[in-house]
Amino acid sequence: MGILKNIYKGNVRGEQKYFNVLVYRYGFIDNSKYTLENIGKMYGISKKAVRQREEKGLSKIRKILDERVYNGYLD
Repeated sequence: MGILKNIYKGNVRGEQKYFNVLVYRYGFIDNSKYTLENIGKMYGISKKAVRQREEKGLSKIRKILDERVYNGYLD
């Protein structure tokens, strides 16, 4: 969960919402994967908004990985 912690502890405020959606969506805490609808109900947002947060969070993960590869952190 190291990459997700980078998002959670990121320099930009408000990134927890991406972290939380990814954690619930992919079951990183209790191995239970939640649906878009379930997550939406938890946060009072639509399934579309959950999907957008999921996509944004995955995009942030890709960016972190790309930067690490570019900077030689990963081989």
